[in-house]
Amino acid sequence: MLRFLVVVQTSIVLAVALALPTSAHSRQHEQAPAAACDISIEVIARKAAVRDEARADAPIVTSVKRGDILQSCTISIGRGEPYFKCGAEHYDWYLVSTGTPKSGYLPVTCARKL
Repeated sequence: MLRFLVVVQTSIVLAVALALPTSAHSRQHEQAPAAACDISIEVIARKAAVRDEARADAPIVTSVKRGDILQSCTISIGRGEPYFKCGAEHYDWYLVSTGTPKSGYLPVTCARKL
């Protein structure tokens, strides 16, 4: 009886697994729609680093200067240790585009929304 139940249960699990849609990892050439980068920000720091990741110790992609206007798609919510940049302590970062293909993360303390 126990063997019968195991065989039936295994068959049901396999049938359900095969009936489910494939995961996103197996899809090829399918991209999510591009986010509208409609947040305009102005750099308020004399000079600020745009980093590869939303971390204060991440590699620098490029730098920007006071008065530069950038487009941001989103704000990355910081987790872990806060950073101290541009005279203030904070956690969050703007994801900014500084020209193709350079994009990266700018501390929110170094810019303001327009």
